[in-house]
Amino acid sequence: MGLVPLIFGLFSMALLAVWMLLVCQVIPVPWRVNLPPLAVALLLAVGVLGLLLAAIPVLIGVALFLPGHSEITLTKNTLSARETAGPLSWTFRRKRSAITLIEIARRSTAQPASASPSPTALLVTTTAKQRRMLLAPGYPPALLVPLCAELCLQCGLPDPLSTSEPAPESPISPTAAPPP
Repeated sequence: MGLVPLIFGLFSMALLAVWMLLVCQVIPVPWRVNLPPLAVALLLAVGVLGLLLAAIPVLIGVALFLPGHSEITLTKNTLSARETAGPLSWTFRRKRSAITLIEIARRSTAQPASASPSPTALLVTTTAKQRRMLLAPGYPPALLVPLCAELCLQCGLPDPLSTSEPAPESPISPTAAPPP
């Protein structure tokens, strides 16, 4: 995940460095442009600013490689998931009443975990509007099974991992009179 901003930032920094070397005429080019010193200074200032801005995705990429953790908080009204990677963190929230399903899924495509023997998985919540929220990405499924069961219990949802089928309801109510 951290590889994309890291590569983008390093590529941008390399392009800006070459551009700055061309402006200073350190790299020989077939054309010769004599710029006034003020123009060269302004172009170099723009290049330095660009390098500083290109360093932001590099820092984000490095931070995403740092160890992180997931926090799941269940309150009276909301379920929130906070992901932390190094100094960065972000939080997602859903109303408990809107959640219709909590299940374990594969990390890559958020498909059911049974579809692939992936060593890592995540919990996925689905709302009535089909909005998904990812909980605890990258954890082994063995750790997510009891968490999924507990969250389903706390939210009053059916446990998708439960193998016991609910007993079919009897068409005869216990208070009904016996047939004649």
